[in-house]
Amino acid sequence: MSDSTAISLPADAVTLIDGHAVTTSRAIASVFGRRHSNVLRDISNLLAKCPQEFADQNFFNSSYIDTEGRSQPMYQIRKNGFELLIMSFTGSTATRIKVVYLMTAYLTAFDALGRQLQRHGPVTVRRRQARLSRCGLRPAA
Repeated sequence: MSDSTAISLPADAVTLIDGHAVTTSRAIASVFGRRHSNVLRDISNLLAKCPQEFADQNFFNSSYIDTEGRSQPMYQIRKNGFELLIMSFTGSTATRIKVVYLMTAYLTAFDALGRQLQRHGPVTVRRRQARLSRCGLRPAA
């Protein structure tokens, strides 16, 4: 990957809370170079459109203390919520991050399938994927 697509994240961009990896609306605003109030607005718009079960599992109201000692709203967001939210972002930074993020996801999927092929051969892997698909499941990486 070239330096022009490299994205550096702050050390606390993703943290572990109650056994789940989460990020925050503030971290997302910082990384994407957006105003936090705009990210909050985008999340509110997204939550109005997505199924309640998805929202309840991926977006959590929270707060932080600002530099003046006031409590301010923010969200804690799990991975699936993060993925859905950033797909709505536009601009050059958002595009670079999405490309890097999606490239990583695809490369991971290709690598996982390659490992399956090495272990089980192509026919067994295709049969397993077809069985899982008929049950409405996705193969695990």
